[in-house]
Amino acid sequence: MAKQTKAELEAAAERVKARHTVQEVLERYGVKIVGNRCKSFCHDGQKLTTQISPDGTFCRCHKCNLSFDVISITQHFNNNCSFSRAVKILGGDLAMTPEEKAMAAKLKAEKEAERKKQEALDQEFRYWLLMKRFSQRMMYAAPEKSGEMAHYYNKSRWADMKLAEVMEKMPF
Repeated sequence: MAKQTKAELEAAAERVKARHTVQEVLERYGVKIVGNRCKSFCHDGQKLTTQISPDGTFCRCHKCNLSFDVISITQHFNNNCSFSRAVKILGGDLAMTPEEKAMAAKLKAEKEAERKKQEALDQEFRYWLLMKRFSQRMMYAAPEKSGEMAHYYNKSRWADMKLAEVMEKMPF
């Protein structure tokens, strides 16, 4: 069997979390639940120190301050097995559906397009910054009150304007 990608494993984990509640998984391992509390399973607790969230997505031991979801509970009760093993134990199909593969490919393409756009903006910013610095240096090197000085002053102002335009496009 081929090794699963991180995206496939995360998608399978989300499906498992949607299918199972913490209460259901704890009861599967013989933990008695009273209301929304149970005895701690992460250490030898005799009191009801672990509280289950109202939506059943996680539980928290108030003695040792650890939180667990259905996958980490399964890992705990199966000798700290791997994340992927816990997903399989809970019935997670690690194969992505065609829709999930299409969505993952779309997200990857969008990220790549955004990265290229940001790279182009960075390159344009560096260009105009260098142009401004060059123009300022040439302006100060030119004879005072000369046409050459005015030319580089105008170039420097033009570069300032272009820098401002590029900075407006940047997502800060």
